[in-house]
Amino acid sequence: MSENDKIKQAANELSSACDCDVMIINGDIYPPLQDMVIREIRNRKNKKKALVFLLATPGGLADSAYRISRAIQDNYEYASAIVSGWCKSAGTLCVIGANEVVMNDEAELGPLDVQIARKDELGERDSGLVLSEALSNLEHHAFSLFENFFLQIKTRSDGAITFKTATEISAQVTNGLFEPIYKQIDPNKIGEAARSLAIAEAYGSRLNVLGKNLKNSALHNLTVGYPSHGFVIDRREAGELFRKVREPNQHEVALIKVLGPIAGHPGSDPLVCYLNSEEKVHEAGSKDSDKQVAKEKAVRKPNANGVRGEPSGNPTT
Repeated sequence: MSENDKIKQAANELSSACDCDVMIINGDIYPPLQDMVIREIRNRKNKKKALVFLLATPGGLADSAYRISRAIQDNYEYASAIVSGWCKSAGTLCVIGANEVVMNDEAELGPLDVQIARKDELGERDSGLVLSEALSNLEHHAFSLFENFFLQIKTRSDGAITFKTATEISAQVTNGLFEPIYKQIDPNKIGEAARSLAIAEAYGSRLNVLGKNLKNSALHNLTVGYPSHGFVIDRREAGELFRKVREPNQHEVALIKVLGPIAGHPGSDPLVCYLNSEEKVHEAGSKDSDKQVAKEKAVRKPNANGVRGEPSGNPTT
C-alpha cells in the first residue's frame, strides 16, 4: 500500500468514526494559503456537518487567518483544530475559530500578535509584541533609575537636599540618559503596533462568537500577556486559555503518524487538501429517486374485467 493510500485510509477511518470531513492546512498564512482553503471548501460538494483540520504554520497575516477561520465556520457546524507541531501567531487565530483544540505532546501554539513589515527590508516582518515589550522595558528601567538617583541623593545628603531638588536632579539625569534612546522610536511604529494588536483582538473576538472556546480574559492574554512572539503555549498552557482542549484520540493519532512531518512542521510550499474520500450522497439519492419514479410509472395490467389492477413492475416502452 502506498503512502497516499495509507493516508486516505487513516483519514477515512477518522471520518467514519467522527462523522466529519478531514483537511490538512500547512504553510504560511498569507493570501495564497487563504485562497487555497476557500477554494477547497467551495469545491467540496458533499460536506459533512463537522470538520477536523490539521494546522501547521509559523504564522502570517491576521486578515488571512480570519478569512480561513470564517470560511470553516460558514461551511461547518462544528470544527476541531488538531495541532501536532508548530501553530504560531496567526495560526492561533485560526484555532480560536474552532470549537475544540486537539494537541499532542509536540504541539505548541503562540501568542496572538500580528506581524508588522520591517522598514526597508523586503519580506522581513517584526512581531507586534517586540515594540510593546521594548517600551515596557524602557519605562521600567527609566523609573528604576530615577528612583535610585532620588533615594541616593536624599540618603547621602543626610537631609540637606530637599525633596523637590532631589526630584529635579533625578529627573534631569534620567532624561539625559534615556532621551537619545526614545528619540530613535518612531511614533508611527508605536501606533501601528498598537493598531495591529487591536486588530488581532477584534478578529479573535468575532471568531469566538461561534467557536465559544475561549475562556474569559484569554483573548487579552493572547495578545499582550506573553513576553515574546515565540513563547511556547503547550497543551497544559492552552488549557488555561481554551475551554475544550484534549489529547488526540486513536484515529487522530493514527492519521498524524501516517502523515509524518507535514502534520506538524510547516513546509515551504502551501498545502491544503481534504484527506478523506468525498461521499457520493447526491448521486446515490438520484439513483433511488429514479427507481421510485420508474415504479410509480409502471403500467397496471388490465384484469379479466378490463380494470387495471396492481402494478406489473414492468414499465412500458
